[in-house]
Amino acid sequence: MTTQQKSDEWKEKQKKMLAWNRLWLNYEYGQSVWTFVNGLRIPHKAINMGQGFPDESIDCPIFLKKAAQHAVFNQFNQYTATTGQGNLVNELIRIYNNKFNGQISLASNNEPGKIRDKIQLTPENIQITNGCCGGCNAIFEALLNPGDEVITLEPYFDFYKFQIAQAQGVHKTVPLRLSANQQRWTFDPMSLKKVLNSKTKMLLLNTPHNPTGYVMSWKEMQQIASILKDFPDVIIACDEVYEYLVYDNNKHYHFAAVNSDVYARTLTLSSAAKTFSATGWKIGVCIQKQVRQTHDVPVFVLI
Repeated sequence: MTTQQKSDEWKEKQKKMLAWNRLWLNYEYGQSVWTFVNGLRIPHKAINMGQGFPDESIDCPIFLKKAAQHAVFNQFNQYTATTGQGNLVNELIRIYNNKFNGQISLASNNEPGKIRDKIQLTPENIQITNGCCGGCNAIFEALLNPGDEVITLEPYFDFYKFQIAQAQGVHKTVPLRLSANQQRWTFDPMSLKKVLNSKTKMLLLNTPHNPTGYVMSWKEMQQIASILKDFPDVIIACDEVYEYLVYDNNKHYHFAAVNSDVYARTLTLSSAAKTFSATGWKIGVCIQKQVRQTHDVPVFVLI
């Protein structure tokens, strides 16, 4: 068999695999919850409290609109680098270097004798994505093999389940619980230990959490990091798309900055959508040591 014949045979297998995958997804899960809920909402003119966007009456800020207008009228209308526009990447480096290292300083102050090296992000660590969902999809498609398990908190953003299945992964969950007075959601890190096993490929954390609003504490993050020491091959993805929408004296922490081991295997995901009430713009970011090859695999192979 020639190289060309092998290539054609592989392409045909890929087509069949994707076709069966889509058919199975439709059979297994049916329509998206958003399709169902919006179908009920529209005829009754009801308020949609399910989908993850800010108050519809709050438009994105004027400075953002002016920046978009300036870009459109100043020749920023063609393809950009797959890694993202340079000025945006550099600004994100500045922001996240400050955020991560500020948290490291806090950790060092609270743990005398444990002085950690600062994180120095470079353009190699930043990948602009098609929103946070696009970042999650890239991670799953690039890193999951058939049968690999992905653990999320439950309840969870419903797209996780679809995207994990699309990448032929297996979705496992760890529950959040209401406190005794039912005033806040809590997480027992030991419940995570019961679900972790040799098939676990990834732990996907979501804080601040959709849909409950739960914000993971520094102590909980440290407990999770301690548990993960026994599972050194598990990758951590942290969806932090609501990082600026934190209330009631809660404080958002970045899981990637808990310790050096965690940083080496954590992909941090965020987006401009929620922060600036611009969910239709679909501008996300993924931050990690080797993030670019994680993104480029699905972009150039699957599309």
